[in-house]
Amino acid sequence: MATTIVTKYGGDAPAASDIVRGELAVDTENGRLYTENSSGAVVELGLNPEGNVNITGTLTADAGIDIDNINIDGTTIALSSGDLTLDVAGDISLDADGGDIRFKDGGTEFYKVAKNGDHVQLFSTIQDGDLTFNGFDGASHIVALTLDMSEAGFATFNNGIKAGRDISAFGANTGSSANRMALSMEGSGVSRIICNGPDGSTNGTFEVFTAYSGGTGSVKLGIDASGNVGIGVAAPLDMLHLKGADPSIRFEDTSGDAYAKIEADSADEGSIRIQADAGNSGANSIIRFDIDGGEKARLTTTGLGIGTSSDFGKLRIEDTGWSSGSPYGTVAYILGGDVNDANWGHLLVSQSGTTTGSRGKISFGANGDNPIAGIKAYYAGATYGHLDFYTRPSGGTSTQRMRIDSSGNLLVGTGSGSTHIIKKAVSVGSVVLEVAGNNLGARFYNADGGTPNAANTAVAVYSVGATGRSVNAAGTVNANGADYAEYERNNGLSISKGSIVGFKEDGTLTLTFSEAIRFAVKSTDPSFVGGDTWGTEAQVGAKPNNPTRIEDESDADFESREAEYETDLATFEEALEAARQLVDRIAYSGKVPVNIQGATAGNYIIAVAADDGSIDGQAVADPDFTQYKLAVGRVNRILDDGRAEIAVIIH
Repeated sequence: MATTIVTKYGGDAPAASDIVRGELAVDTENGRLYTENSSGAVVELGLNPEGNVNITGTLTADAGIDIDNINIDGTTIALSSGDLTLDVAGDISLDADGGDIRFKDGGTEFYKVAKNGDHVQLFSTIQDGDLTFNGFDGASHIVALTLDMSEAGFATFNNGIKAGRDISAFGANTGSSANRMALSMEGSGVSRIICNGPDGSTNGTFEVFTAYSGGTGSVKLGIDASGNVGIGVAAPLDMLHLKGADPSIRFEDTSGDAYAKIEADSADEGSIRIQADAGNSGANSIIRFDIDGGEKARLTTTGLGIGTSSDFGKLRIEDTGWSSGSPYGTVAYILGGDVNDANWGHLLVSQSGTTTGSRGKISFGANGDNPIAGIKAYYAGATYGHLDFYTRPSGGTSTQRMRIDSSGNLLVGTGSGSTHIIKKAVSVGSVVLEVAGNNLGARFYNADGGTPNAANTAVAVYSVGATGRSVNAAGTVNANGADYAEYERNNGLSISKGSIVGFKEDGTLTLTFSEAIRFAVKSTDPSFVGGDTWGTEAQVGAKPNNPTRIEDESDADFESREAEYETDLATFEEALEAARQLVDRIAYSGKVPVNIQGATAGNYIIAVAADDGSIDGQAVADPDFTQYKLAVGRVNRILDDGRAEIAVIIH
């Protein structure tokens, strides 16, 4: 501290030569105080006579300095009451030297100004504290702009916005929902336009709302970054995407009040409805389909025409321009996968009625609208029916020619039957059916006589009563069997094939040698058999027919008739078998095995009495006439099992 006080009178500051370090110089004329600092310079320290403080260096006051009601203490200037006015003739500069300029109220910071690089930052430092820009229009206080910090800086202008060029919203690429610009009226239920920021690329989206309230609203128009337009949807998935309850497009001409619509349904099934004259205010409305500048199809109130403007019927398809090559005259082509239900197919032609005999029909025509043939489905019951085939004779109407009934029977020339039938109404002996190849074949004629045996067989042929003929053959009739046989009554005996049998005087068979007047051999494998009358209707009755379902017959009734048929058939077959047991086939010519061992080819087989009186056989090389009359055949060869195969001899 100063050790010497030097006085001076003159009004000028002392020179460096007038004072040394450690001295305090007092100018007695004006009361100013001076001293020398560590650098050897003279500095003024004190209060001048005008009451002004002039401090060239540093003023240190640990307890602060009080000036009037202003306290200066450290980094704080406090005003106990009243206003603080900074009134300067030049600029007021606040230099924080890298720090912030902060504003407080009662010690609580509420606002600050900061520098970030070359940018000025304004901060509302109270949580959710808004920034407002205010003014006075000469009549009232105006909040011109509010930045709502509780809404991430949402800006509200008191009036409109004028821009010399574009109004742009910029921000970090943080996604469309966090970086957008919205235009709307204040309040609930307003319309709103939102330009969303980038969605991860360099493009944003555009949305138009109605009934916007509380941060949510109904999107009425949206355009995404690809240029897709959505009506009723914010994120369109196609170039034009409509979404809503029954979304529709309306087409209306200015010349009238009729209009057309394309509308999707509300069942969430992706259905679509196309309406011509949706309000039914016009007449003769159509939906027309054009390709390559020409009409290809037309839908009217009565039907659809493809390849024609005519709508004859509900569907009409025409293509008369084909001349050669693909598609080879094909007008309609239906291709589908395998049908996995036997009741259905790739094309269904039906009818709406349930009356017996009602039909769904496919007609075939010529010379335009002129049907000449057809196929009909005949309704016979709730879930079954027949398929009928029709042709149209000259000068007549369509007539049924053939039927495949619900049981699968093919019926030609008749409408009912329990089996496949080919029938033609011609006179006896006239041709009913001809089956031929490139040249000749077989003909089947109308027969009127005979009753074939009812035993199971591959073919049963009736005869023409006038001639008695059943088969006329231009060539041979060939068979696997080796002998000709006839049925003979056997008196209930059980006779093995190849056994030697005897004939009694009444013509019936016997196995006792003494009862026989002549002998023969039971056939093993005949090619032709005569005397086949034991199983005719006269002997065993008529064989029952498999029932055919009657029209409109219930399942229970049909099943009952089927069960009755099965019972009747079993009874008939039992009677037939009983009649068959009473006859045996006896060989009358050809070759037949005989149950005799030890013979030699060329031997004669003669009937002899066995020890028990039954009929046996004996091989004789050179029989006498008495033995020859007992012969049943001559040995042709010896079979692998040792039996003799003989050529039949009948006496």
